[in-house]
Amino acid sequence: METVQLGEGVSIEVGAGLRVQVEGIDFIFTSRFMGTFDTDDVLISLDPRMEHFESRLEPGTVFSASYLADDIYHQFRARFERLITDPIRAIVLNTPDEVINIEQRMLPRTPCTVPARVDIRKTLEATISDISPKGCRIEMPAGDNVSIPLEVGDRVRLRLRAPGSQHGYIVEGQVRNVTSSDLVREAGIRFDNLPEILRNFIETLARGTY
Repeated sequence: METVQLGEGVSIEVGAGLRVQVEGIDFIFTSRFMGTFDTDDVLISLDPRMEHFESRLEPGTVFSASYLADDIYHQFRARFERLITDPIRAIVLNTPDEVINIEQRMLPRTPCTVPARVDIRKTLEATISDISPKGCRIEMPAGDNVSIPLEVGDRVRLRLRAPGSQHGYIVEGQVRNVTSSDLVREAGIRFDNLPEILRNFIETLARGTY
């Protein structure tokens, strides 16, 4: 599935579901993110019921859209530009100024400090700072292995071990978002199929066993 970088450190999959509200018209509908258009304008699918409101849509009308990515709900506001009908019927919105994390996770992540190794073109040392059965966030010192890029969509393998335990765990996943500062690089990872033994470990973290 193609992934588009929609905001700083935030991505969205083409085909992702959107809940859209047209401000000033009091109309809410479901839509799909269809990618970017021309100069990175946002393209979303057109609800058939929109035909009743098309005459009221003017350039600059604000659309507020929320969607789920990396197990977090995000929201952006963008201004209406035009409708297109060829090759598909769709709504063209301008590029959002920002994407807001509205902090509603499907599964809460447990804060932790778990050393890990990240296999991505080479092995990097990292620390898992929070984790859930769906994914985790890793941190790496910005000065270490700076020649190794970490990009949205990268496939990674994580090797981790619980502090004081002899049990090691391996899980594969995909980079969903990346942020960097002068001191640290962070990445959100969405897991593939989670091994049951690792799921049990995450549950013990949530209970505060470790």
